[in-house]
Amino acid sequence: MGSAPSVVFLKAQGVNINSAQSVDEATAKAAGTIIKTAEKFKIKPLVAVDFKVADRDVSKENKIPEGVKTYQLTVEQLSQPFFTDPATGNQIATNKLYIYDLGDKSVSNIVAAVRGMPKGSTSVWNGNTGVDFLENSSFAIAKALDIAKDENGVDSMMAGGTTSELASRINPQLKNKIMTSKGGSSALTAMQDGSIPVTDNMEAVWKITQYKASVAQKIGVSYKEMQKYIDSEETVSGVQGLGAFRNFVSAVSNSLQEARVGEQAKALIVAPEFFKLGGAKNAINMLLPLSRVIKIGIYGDSAESMAELFAYGVTTGKTLEEVQAKLTKGGVALKDMMITRSPKDTILETTLVSLSENKAKQITAKDMTPVAIAKAIAELLDTSAVSEAFNSYYQQLAKDNVISEQVYSGTKDNMAAKIEGLALDMPEAIKPVISKDVALKVETAKQEIVNFMDKV
Repeated sequence: MGSAPSVVFLKAQGVNINSAQSVDEATAKAAGTIIKTAEKFKIKPLVAVDFKVADRDVSKENKIPEGVKTYQLTVEQLSQPFFTDPATGNQIATNKLYIYDLGDKSVSNIVAAVRGMPKGSTSVWNGNTGVDFLENSSFAIAKALDIAKDENGVDSMMAGGTTSELASRINPQLKNKIMTSKGGSSALTAMQDGSIPVTDNMEAVWKITQYKASVAQKIGVSYKEMQKYIDSEETVSGVQGLGAFRNFVSAVSNSLQEARVGEQAKALIVAPEFFKLGGAKNAINMLLPLSRVIKIGIYGDSAESMAELFAYGVTTGKTLEEVQAKLTKGGVALKDMMITRSPKDTILETTLVSLSENKAKQITAKDMTPVAIAKAIAELLDTSAVSEAFNSYYQQLAKDNVISEQVYSGTKDNMAAKIEGLALDMPEAIKPVISKDVALKVETAKQEIVNFMDKV
């Protein structure tokens, strides 16, 4: 055992080591249980018989700092309240000292045990035996394992990031002879249970990666570009209060189930430039489970490509009229369609006539796309429960400081009111409250989104 666990196991055996580092009773009790289990299998824990100590904490250092006094004391010496400094004859309080490594005798005992392992056996080592200095006890033990591999064919597994690094520091070729793992706890769990959560999820992760690669190929971008777009969407969504939007969608879903609303389908149609504002993709993804009631339409030259970013339920077309025609054929009346757009989206004169004749409505936003989408859903469904859900969502944005309290107070009545006429221009003041540093990151992310959209 290394220096830290040795102190714990010694305490469990009734030997109290005095040092500046404390051992809690629960940990010592657990060690006692391990000792009893080991005894059943006739296993004797090899604990330290001496330690290297310093008069200050050196656990964060990469070498012993100048001016720090170090000593090598036996277990017996450290179990006493004081010891005599051989250089000065002064009495030193042991509870003021910091253990930083195993003593030489303890290291010799471990090295002897390693060198004496039967041929063809296996050693498992998890965690450094002392502070991570270049010439510490771990270094000596790793050397012994290297020799044991060559002389006796002993297989070794070094688990844990700092432990496995010793392999390279001793001998660049050692990693070819000793199995190393960067995750000590994971490695031990794998040996005990046969698997660990991360490996259990590898197949799912691989499938997601394959899906992203497939989508990237279909829309004509590289996997790296695809991932950068996804990351950029996450950055923008992160300042738009997407958690509050998720709660809004959940409230809408519950109200639809309770009221059994939805015999007459509605449709949310997204204009091409609206996606460039950022956050729209993630918000719409959350709406897809409601596709029985709320259909999603996308129009524009990139509509087909954008549809690939969603798992299902998206109607596409080159023009707004084409999407409207498809949705109408699918049972959605033109009056039950809502368009979300940015100021840059161009609506043709014929479309304006169509909107006027069929009472279709639109919401224009320059930022905070989830708010525009939520307002569109509230208008489409037009029930007291959904309106209340929207008002609660909008208020939550202020409570969470996504938007300022001042902006909320000045716009809540406007946002809560039903849209008069055919259109609502969301107030420009509705924008995230973010620092200059975060604003710079968000602007960079938005530009990445624009670049991606222009390419697809």
